[in-house]
Amino acid sequence: MSKEKVPPVGELHDQAQALAQNRQTLTLATARGEAAWAAPVYYLFEPWRFYFFSDPQSRHIQEALASDRAAGTIHREGRGWQDIEGLQMDGCLVQVTGMRELARLLTAYFQKYPFTGDLLKNGLNVDWQVVDAPLFLRRFKVKLYAFQPSRVLYLNNSIRFGFRTEIPLPQQAGSVG
Repeated sequence: MSKEKVPPVGELHDQAQALAQNRQTLTLATARGEAAWAAPVYYLFEPWRFYFFSDPQSRHIQEALASDRAAGTIHREGRGWQDIEGLQMDGCLVQVTGMRELARLLTAYFQKYPFTGDLLKNGLNVDWQVVDAPLFLRRFKVKLYAFQPSRVLYLNNSIRFGFRTEIPLPQQAGSVG
């Protein structure tokens, strides 16, 4: 059996970050008692935070905030076992409350997901090039959240079947404003 060629830690970190940057859907997992739940969300990635909009009354938000725990996974599509590449993460959710940060992230969200602007125009005569964050929040009854992983495992079967390694994370700044 030949010895596997595992890339250096820095290269694995870059691969994991590129995967997070280039995907669109984070599956967020929560639990209450013995009942688990998973919800897919569209996200924006800023190392190592995943921003998404959600209804504050939704099950995944309620459970994540109540337990102060959540898990997330991102993966690319594949047709064979060699194609499995993804992230498994453990962390928590925080609500983003700062209007300046909200407007900045909402603009980036519209750029990444242009269909969002089309949904917003439905029935409104609004120029969404000029971001009105409070109007967006009211119209969709959502809030902005950040999933902050405390642990990230990078999986890549192209290195070897079942390969996974922990990705070192920079120290997270305190709360998200």
